[in-house]
Amino acid sequence: TMDPNTAWLIMRSLETLKIRMEASSNGAAKVVEFLAKHPKVEHICYPGLLPESDPQYEVFKRQCLGCSSTFSFAISGGEAEAFAVLDRMQIAMLAVSLGGTETLIQHPASMTHSCVPFERRQEIGIGENLIRLSVGLENPEDLIADLEQALGVLVWFVKKVSWIFWIVPTALVGLLRPVFPCCGGIRFSDLQLDITHLPTNKSRDNASNAQK
Repeated sequence: TMDPNTAWLIMRSLETLKIRMEASSNGAAKVVEFLAKHPKVEHICYPGLLPESDPQYEVFKRQCLGCSSTFSFAISGGEAEAFAVLDRMQIAMLAVSLGGTETLIQHPASMTHSCVPFERRQEIGIGENLIRLSVGLENPEDLIADLEQALGVLVWFVKKVSWIFWIVPTALVGLLRPVFPCCGGIRFSDLQLDITHLPTNKSRDNASNAQK
């Protein structure tokens, strides 16, 4: 049985539910519009972007007047890049909940769906580069600015790592060539490393704490 205080809180919240949902939905639409044009965003899971050829398009148009405030988007890269973006967010809080007045962001593969087998996550489209966002009541322009600076780390990330993985092998080859002449035949392409699974300690700690 619900206690009187809880019932009163629910009744009070229902009075403003409509305007809160409209505000968060409109804010999410503006954020989606920005992300859809960003070069580091590969795709967005948002009903409003469904093409007419999609089987779910007619269902969406028939049953819905608009979209909710929660959606997911995939960025270029993998887990390391996703964690780098999450680390840079200033307004959105790292948490697995949704539908509140504050904007929340999370990494499904390591948080809400971490217990789902990897193969199954791949089947349902939850990759290591997927980020889920629940837009709150903040000014959408502030959220867009926050996402823009956070996604900017991907450009730095690629340039920085590429520079490190170019200069270090090159320097080693230069040092070893006098001792081992065969090193002159080493190519950088032979020394490339996979950087998509290098999450930061901060991201892993944040993800673990948020999941608790």
